[in-house]
Amino acid sequence: MKIALLSTMTALLVASSSAQTTDAYLFAAPGAVTAAGYSAGTLQFGLGAEHVTKAGVGIGAEAGLIAPMQNFCVQCISVLISPDVSYHFVRKSERKLDPFVIGGHTIMLHPTETKMFNFGGESTTGCEKRSG
Repeated sequence: MKIALLSTMTALLVASSSAQTTDAYLFAAPGAVTAAGYSAGTLQFGLGAEHVTKAGVGIGAEAGLIAPMQNFCVQCISVLISPDVSYHFVRKSERKLDPFVIGGHTIMLHPTETKMFNFGGESTTGCEKRSG
């Protein structure tokens, strides 16, 4: 009885883990910040990771650096940390294109700590995964 229960639990865990995915990534992106009717271009670099369940719900985090495009200086660089949740509309095993919505909390460190909220929609496509 115990062996049958253990075998069933193992099979369920293997089945559920195979339907989940975890991805790590690097990014570089242009952007802009706007305040009081003035916009300034930015460059952002960083890394992130996300775990998506079989149901399409994801949890992840990013850490990176952001700096102004014009008048760049080392003292102008800020650190961004962002834990996020997301919902992917198409299961990864079925997709070539992966549309999703994402939102979360963002903390900017420099010169003081600033807390913000982020929300958006995106779509990603990736290369075939290989190992070995």
